[in-house]
Amino acid sequence: MKKIIYSLVVFAIPLLSMSTHAQTAMSLGVNDTRNISEPPRDYGEREVKADLKFLTTSGISTAYGFTTNLTISPGFNGTAGYISQLSFNNNGVFYRNGDYFSSSWNGWNKILMSDLSGNVNLENLKVNGSSEFGNELDNTYSTFIIQGPNSPTGEAGKRDIIFNFKYAGQSGIRAFRGDEWGTFLQLMTSQPGDVTGTARVRMHIDQYGKIGIGTVNPSNELDVNGTIRAKEIKVVSDWADFVFKKGYNLPTLKEVKRHIDENGTLPGVPSEKEVKANGVNLAETDVLLLQKIEELTLYIIDLKQEIEDLKSQIKK
Repeated sequence: MKKIIYSLVVFAIPLLSMSTHAQTAMSLGVNDTRNISEPPRDYGEREVKADLKFLTTSGISTAYGFTTNLTISPGFNGTAGYISQLSFNNNGVFYRNGDYFSSSWNGWNKILMSDLSGNVNLENLKVNGSSEFGNELDNTYSTFIIQGPNSPTGEAGKRDIIFNFKYAGQSGIRAFRGDEWGTFLQLMTSQPGDVTGTARVRMHIDQYGKIGIGTVNPSNELDVNGTIRAKEIKVVSDWADFVFKKGYNLPTLKEVKRHIDENGTLPGVPSEKEVKANGVNLAETDVLLLQKIEELTLYIIDLKQEIEDLKSQIKK
């Protein structure tokens, strides 16, 4: 009986050892080579290596900090492809590669990753070709967001979308927050003959929705510093038919003459000085001009009646 138990114990010990080793994962040590810059040609055949490096040593950043590089060398005398290298640090995950015999690496590229909600954080995006956002078969709301700072305010914290045309200049869209709560939006284009090609602000929309064309300080819903040409302009306004209603106090021609002599304008009409200082309200001016035309019509009718009365008296 003792012999049987002893035999079972001797048999079970190797099985227990095998079970323990089966649950233990292999590990890869990280070499502390923080000050050593290794080109692709320094790596061996079919080698996987992990190294702790300074960011400056790996050429990722000029700032102080560490990164861990994972290098995979497929080997076979370079016929199996480039040597690949991943770098993990607080700024994200980066990738580069290099020829097996080369003394230098190709440039680093940051790997884009999304969070669990599928959101991707981009610092810089360069697209060669066409890009599409959203899904035409999906009715859910799509948003393209460019985050901006809370401080500094004004153009110091601007966010630009620039369209760059070589030798021709730039066009763009600019957004920034104001000194108060609210945001501004600007449209920009380059001017022909401008050797710098820098986009200039052509249209400005402030935090209250006021639009300026040729000005970044609109004081009205639309301010234009320049000439407007239109085929038709429709102005919604009151009208001056009140002149023909009973009870309208029509000034006498004597009163009109006295006002002209004293002020140099018709009654109710702004002076040249006022117009130069404040501009002209088209709606008010149209109503005022019609009022004067209707008043003039009443004067003519009265004069016509006086002439007819005089003719009648002469005939008598």
